[in-house]
Amino acid sequence: MVFLALFEIAFGTFIGVRMPMFHEGLDEQWHEASDEQRNKIQVQFSCCGFADRTDLPGTNCRGAEWTSGCATVVTAQVAGYKPEMIGIGVMLLFLQLSCTLLSCYLFVSIPTMKQIRTMMLEDVR
Repeated sequence: MVFLALFEIAFGTFIGVRMPMFHEGLDEQWHEASDEQRNKIQVQFSCCGFADRTDLPGTNCRGAEWTSGCATVVTAQVAGYKPEMIGIGVMLLFLQLSCTLLSCYLFVSIPTMKQIRTMMLEDVR
């Protein structure tokens, strides 16, 4: 249980620290992507190019409609989910702690063999 709690804390910290590095990974993926893949991303996020519309855009950039680079739009969208990810992590931690406390309570309430023998002897008398 303690290991799981520490893992969740470490994972949350990892996500928070790695967010700036997320942009670098996007840069590599964008430059390795095919034109068709870039076009799908640009249509989905209404953006053009990577950093801006001049940075390796797909063939279907929509004139003046899409002025933002896809890196900015995608990073903002992922960062927008950060509170939800933190909330889910806290809820999972609370659930794990509750289950651990419940299992400890149930374990303590199980009678020992000595108590069972005593109860059996009292029933016989």
